[in-house]
Amino acid sequence: MSNKKENAVPGVIRVYRKLRFVLIPVVILVMGFSAYQVIRIFAEYGEGDEAYRSVDEQFVITAPEAPSAALPDLPVNPVTPEPTGEPAAAETEEPGDSQEQRPEATAQPQSAETSPAAQPERAPIAVDFSGLLALNSDCVGWIYIPDTKVSYPVMQSENNSKYLDRLPDGSQNKAGSIFMDFRNDPDLIDGNIILYGHNMQNGSMFATLGKYAKRAFFDEHRTVYYLTPNGDYKVTVFACITVSPLGDSYEMYDDSDSLQTYLKQIIKKAHVSAPVDTGRVNRIFTLSTCTEKRGTRIILLGIPEKLG
Repeated sequence: MSNKKENAVPGVIRVYRKLRFVLIPVVILVMGFSAYQVIRIFAEYGEGDEAYRSVDEQFVITAPEAPSAALPDLPVNPVTPEPTGEPAAAETEEPGDSQEQRPEATAQPQSAETSPAAQPERAPIAVDFSGLLALNSDCVGWIYIPDTKVSYPVMQSENNSKYLDRLPDGSQNKAGSIFMDFRNDPDLIDGNIILYGHNMQNGSMFATLGKYAKRAFFDEHRTVYYLTPNGDYKVTVFACITVSPLGDSYEMYDDSDSLQTYLKQIIKKAHVSAPVDTGRVNRIFTLSTCTEKRGTRIILLGIPEKLG
C-alpha cells in the first residue's frame, strides 16, 4: 500500500492493525487463565466434598431408628425433655375376627419399657466422637439436617478465621469447615449458640440455608440435629432472616431478658417464621452463612432441646 493510501486509513484502524497481533494473544491468555481458575476452583470443591464424604463414612457409625415425633411446642425451651405420648389405640376388631376363630392371634401386652411412647427420641445418626477428636481436637460437635447435604463436623478455635479455609483434617480448602463462634462455650450454656459455614456454589456446606426463605422448604426441614460428645440435641427452626454481619444476631445474650427483646425485634424481619412465645425462650441456635448480596448474611434461628 502506498503512503498516500496508508494515510487515507483512519488512525484508529491503523493502530489496531499494528496491535492486533499483540492483543489477540493477550486475550487468549486472559481467557485461558480464567478457564484455569474456574477449573481449579471446582477441582478444589470436589476435593472438599471428597474429604467430607470420607469423614462421614469414618465417623457416622450408625443410623438408629428413632420414634417419630411431632415438632415440639416452640414456647418451651427445655434442657432435658420428658418423653410424652398417648398409648396406641386398640385396633378395631373386624366382624368374624374374634379370638375364638383365630386362637393363634394372642395379644401380648406392651410393658412401659418397650412401648414406643415410652422410648426417648433419639437423633437419626450417631457419631464416633472419640475417633473424630483423635483426628482433630478442635471438633466440638456434628450438625445434621435430614434430607439435605448438611452433615458435617463442627469445629471451634481461638478465633473465627482459622476454619474459613481449613478442613477438619487441617488441610487448606476454600470449602472450609462449619465452625462454632469462638466466644461460645461448647457445652452450649450461652443464650445464642452461633455456627458459621460457607454458602458454596456447588450446594455444599451451609448453602442449604438460603432455601429456608421459601415456605415449603422451611416447613419440611424445621428439624436440625446437633450432636456432641456429651449429648445430642434437636433444634427446631422457627425463623429465616437476612441480617447484617455486624448486627445484634451475633451477640451472645447471656441473660434471657436481652435475648427475648432481640427475638421480638428480629422476627419481624423474617422471610419465613413459625409461631413462638419469645417470652419463654432462654436459648437459641443461630446458623449463619453469606448471601449473594455483599454485606448481608442469612440466618436460621432455632430452639434446642436435649434428647435422651
